[in-house]
Amino acid sequence: MLPCTSYIYFSRGRLVSFNHPSLETMDIGEDVAGGLRPFASSSSSSATAHDATVSNLQALAEAAIQVILQRLTEESALSSPSLDAIQDIHLIKRTYSALVCIYLEAARRDLSSSQFRTYLTTNCGLADSASTPLCDLLSQHKHDLREALSRTANHSYIRRLIGVDWRLDYCVSASEDKDMKELLYFVGLKTSESMVGDGVHGGAAPGYGGSAQGCL
Repeated sequence: MLPCTSYIYFSRGRLVSFNHPSLETMDIGEDVAGGLRPFASSSSSSATAHDATVSNLQALAEAAIQVILQRLTEESALSSPSLDAIQDIHLIKRTYSALVCIYLEAARRDLSSSQFRTYLTTNCGLADSASTPLCDLLSQHKHDLREALSRTANHSYIRRLIGVDWRLDYCVSASEDKDMKELLYFVGLKTSESMVGDGVHGGAAPGYGGSAQGCL
């Protein structure tokens, strides 16, 4: 399982301006952006300076993308020889988890390289030398990432229409309004209880989506 909260891959219907970058350009939390902060040139402590290099960040980004695309398992990706130089296991876990979330969100929003670079430099504090290889990886794999998102998006919460019922009632005119003749009809929409893949599972529960009235 990916160490990232599942996403519903739809926009919120709001226009986001990339001229004034903020966390709203990427729908992820501050803790995720903070996962890349050790690689910011201004925040690398003496304890992490040896591990927080551009080459190590790129290796972790490549591992994250390979796992997302299901080309490698998480275990094999994180045991790659390219990561042997990193001694801080907590840095590996935190940075890898952050990169998985960041690449998923960037692909979901179909960010360009310049927009992605703006996010990395503004919100994650990365220098251009560190953000450039990450942007190159996004450009190289964005099509495959978006295809992966379309295959794994969970639509099981959407109920499927499986039938329609209708009933016609007669309304008898009152004595004070003998000329009134009205037909009252009700329409009910039957939906499935749950849906997985292309099949419908569970019994059909009547769901009345509303009623309509017509007069003659």
